[in-house]
Amino acid sequence: MTAEDWRKQMEEQRKQRERMLKEGKVIALQKWKEHDVDRVHFVFSCGGDSMNDTTIEIYDKEDNIIEVPEISDYFDEAVYNNVQFYEASDGHYMGEDGEVIITLTDDEDDFDYCKDSQEEWCENELFTEKFVWTDEEVDFIDKYVRDINGSMAEDDYNVNYKTDFIQTDELVEFEEKLVEKFKNYFENYDHNLENPSDWHTLQIEGDTLDKENKTIDLEMSFQHYVYRPSEN
Repeated sequence: MTAEDWRKQMEEQRKQRERMLKEGKVIALQKWKEHDVDRVHFVFSCGGDSMNDTTIEIYDKEDNIIEVPEISDYFDEAVYNNVQFYEASDGHYMGEDGEVIITLTDDEDDFDYCKDSQEEWCENELFTEKFVWTDEEVDFIDKYVRDINGSMAEDDYNVNYKTDFIQTDELVEFEEKLVEKFKNYFENYDHNLENPSDWHTLQIEGDTLDKENKTIDLEMSFQHYVYRPSEN
C-alpha cells in the first residue's frame, strides 16, 4: 500500500465514522425522549497512556438508572469527539478520573458535555535539615566521606569516599552505626505530607559539614501524590 492509498483509506474511515455518529445522534435523541432521560453519566478513569475503565449510567427524570443500548452505544463513541481526556502519563502527571455529565441542549436537538474530574500528580517535596554529629562522627566524615545517598524504598544507603584508606573492622563497624543513625532519622522524619508514596531519597554532601557546630545538611526528597480539579 502506497502512502497515498493509506491516506485515502484513513480519510474514508474518518468519513464513515462521521456518518455513523451522525446517524447515532439521531437515534440517541429519539430514544432519549422516548425514555424520558434526564442525563447520562460517562464515568471514567485514565492514565498510564491509556483510557482505563469507563461506565455509562443513564438516568431518567425520576432518577432511576435505566438501560438504553442505543444511547450507551452512541456516547461510548461520541464522548471522545466532544471531551478532551488526559490519558498520557509522564511520571509527573499520572492521569485523571471523574465523569462527564451529558444533558440535552435547550433546543433539545443536541447534547451538552460537562466534564467533572480530578487529576493525579506525582510531586517531590524537598526538606533540608541540620543533623548533629558527635566529635568522632565529624572526624570520620571530614576525613573520608565525599557524599552519602540512598533510598527508603530500596533500603540501600551508599557512603562514597573522597580518599583511599584501609577499612579496618573498627571503621566498618563505626560506619554502619553512623548509617543507622541518619537512616533512623530519615525514615521517621515527620514530613506532614498527604498521600505519600513509598519512594523517598536522601542525599548528604560532605562539603556541607560544619565542623565547628558539628552539623551536616540532610537533603530529603519525599514523593507524594497531589489531586487537583481538572481544568478541562
